[in-house]
Amino acid sequence: ADDLYQKMNSVFCWDALKRTDYFADYQNFYTFCGVMSQRGVFLNVAKEQLKADHPERAVELLDRCQECVPESVYPLDMSYLGFINERNVLEMIALYYDAGAPEKGLDLAKRFVDELLVSAKFYMEFYDYARSNFEETCHYIFYVADILKQNGDTEEGEAMEKSLDDLVSSVAE
Repeated sequence: ADDLYQKMNSVFCWDALKRTDYFADYQNFYTFCGVMSQRGVFLNVAKEQLKADHPERAVELLDRCQECVPESVYPLDMSYLGFINERNVLEMIALYYDAGAPEKGLDLAKRFVDELLVSAKFYMEFYDYARSNFEETCHYIFYVADILKQNGDTEEGEAMEKSLDDLVSSVAE
């Protein structure tokens, strides 16, 4: 755990990845969020820190992940590209709670669900073709809500579920 932590902070600089002044095309998305998931790298090292009883390091690495893999370039929800990125974000939310930073987990959860709701609305408009995408997006929203409820943020979790219900109701009308 110590060696991983040192490498993430002193050996790797992440400067090219965190740039926001260039266009990230599908190939960048595919490479940095699909094949070699950079969020996954930070997440796995953060998990190891928590196992080694270094929750503060885990939080630090999750924060650094958000800095080095900016949402403005690499969105939290990339389900439309078929990557596993969403699972990493789900695990990041849960790990923030496990590491004792519930406010950071809740903040990430809200931003993630906001993106998921946009995707769900899009998939609903093309439901005949995107039914499985819609259902997967709904599962992610319910999963986030469950993480929040299990960690004492019941109201927030229920509000996320209600947002999805309201979206489905508004399109059904």
